Amino acid sequence: TIENKGGKIGPDLTGIGKKATPELLIKSIVEPSADISLGFDTWSIVTKDNQILTGYIEVDGDPIVFKGPDGIPQRIAKSNIKKRTKSPNSIMLSAEQLQLSGQDVADLVAYISKQ
Repeated sequence: TIENKGGKIGPDLTGIGKKATPELLIKSIVEPSADISLGFDTWSIVTKDNQILTGYIEVDGDPIVFKGPDGIPQRIAKSNIKKRTKSPNSIMLSAEQLQLSGQDVADLVAYISKQ
């Protein structure tokens, strides 16, 4: 999300160019799991009916408010959770997984640096 535009699955990047160097932004795009923003740790939840959900926990209460890659919040009662595991990987796909070229990454960094 930048200036309230875009998806609602990760942190708001408005002003990120004032806080982060271009090198850090490149690393975040190329290796998103290297440094995951606070509160955006990826979790895998297995429900009692064996549904597997991957995303992050927006509110760790009862119910848990959980967001998957679609950004739509889901409420899950703690009593309905069979297993909950923290993943070392970011929910954000890497530049390679997104098939971004070096120029694509440079263009993206230039764009978000100006926001």
